[in-house]
Amino acid sequence: MLTEKIRTADARFGMLAEGCGVLAAFSGGPDSCAMLDALWRLSRERGFFLSAAHVNHLLRGEDSERDEIFCRDFCRERKVPLEVRRIDVAALARERGKGIEETAREVRYAFFDEVLTHSPVLDRVATAHTADDSAETVLFHMMRGTGLRGLGGIPPVRGRVIRPLIFATREEVLTYCREHEISYRIDATNADTVYARNYIRAELMPRLSSLYGNAAERIGRMSETLREDEDYLAAEAERVYTALGGGSVLARDTLTALHPAVRGRVLRLAYSCAGGEGLEKTHLDAIATLLPGREPAGLSLPGGILLRAERNTIRFLAPGKDSPVPNPFPLSLQEGENRVSCGSVWLFPHDGKKECERLKKIYNLFIYRAFDCDKIKNNVFVRTRLPGDRIRFGGMTRRLKKLLCAARLTQAERDALPVLCDGDGVLWVPGFPPRDGTEASAQCAAPVFIGYARDPDGTAKSEDFLDGQSDQ
Repeated sequence: MLTEKIRTADARFGMLAEGCGVLAAFSGGPDSCAMLDALWRLSRERGFFLSAAHVNHLLRGEDSERDEIFCRDFCRERKVPLEVRRIDVAALARERGKGIEETAREVRYAFFDEVLTHSPVLDRVATAHTADDSAETVLFHMMRGTGLRGLGGIPPVRGRVIRPLIFATREEVLTYCREHEISYRIDATNADTVYARNYIRAELMPRLSSLYGNAAERIGRMSETLREDEDYLAAEAERVYTALGGGSVLARDTLTALHPAVRGRVLRLAYSCAGGEGLEKTHLDAIATLLPGREPAGLSLPGGILLRAERNTIRFLAPGKDSPVPNPFPLSLQEGENRVSCGSVWLFPHDGKKECERLKKIYNLFIYRAFDCDKIKNNVFVRTRLPGDRIRFGGMTRRLKKLLCAARLTQAERDALPVLCDGDGVLWVPGFPPRDGTEASAQCAAPVFIGYARDPDGTAKSEDFLDGQSDQ
């Protein structure tokens, strides 16, 4: 069955053309073992070249070493060439100021690209993502309020990356391994349901399947339909964007006249032209409020991109010394997640500590503080920094500009950092202590929990900057 699913994916998306060269991403887990073995058998039948690549992340001590040995033996038995890269991902993550999972993924794909670049025969990378992986991704994105792209799951083909197992379920993978007596390695951390994706895999997917049948296949059919819808809307937005002249400057009245589904995609294209990535619906909604009229205004967007609305145009400005600092982006905090230019701010009343501890397991970098709601004046809102901002902690009033400079944040990082305020001014800036007298004591009867999760390309110079204030 698994081989037939690979044939179906190949027929639909042209993954394994005769004479092509496939580099199989090989971790030694059941999915990648089944994929590599099936591709090895198909390569002899179809006449394509097959090689493999394994990255030893050096994260699990002796288990990582045993994984590498297993992969070498597996490929040697099948006479499949294997490239191995050993790299201390934990140290590299600290150096880059990023999470370990994010860094590990960057290292893997950079290694794959390097192998393809230096090989005269390899021209694509095969990863072992299954229908279950795609369905889990859809559920994960759904809970964050995603749009069509997120509901489309993992695409079968993206650039030079192919997913031959995308129509196969995890059960079919395990059945294939049993039938062909294929051994594989197991990463014990994949069973820890404190992590959101593992919980979805171990708890949600089996329950959905018990209610509706094979949940992975059903979600996969939905995702395929939505990918088609997304492709059409993306193509239409590209056509409109080109007709408007392209670039990072657009007419406000023309944008106002567009359907929101097309307008949002056109704005993302213009934002991308300025070097941005990761524009969320919260930002699109904020931009939409600036389109009517002629009043000058501005927003701070992810990646240090600045938006200026002037007369009949809006302009996306790349980070730089000559870019004017935009007007602040005030957003009143609602309970739960609040998307901002550089990540998410979360607000939880009363029993929010449990939620905050859970979020620390989901996001690469999440910090939070507990506040005494009786010490907060009026509502809490978030904005970008303003000239003259000050915050008092440790018995001293400090200029925010001086604090950020001392933390060695770039200009773009300083402009994007969220500033939490109430009626008395600056309440908290993530990475620094809260304003004196506002933190909840152990005896506080009405604590309010506020947390911040930065995007991978967000504001922090390094994890050390924010981790120093994460000791709740």
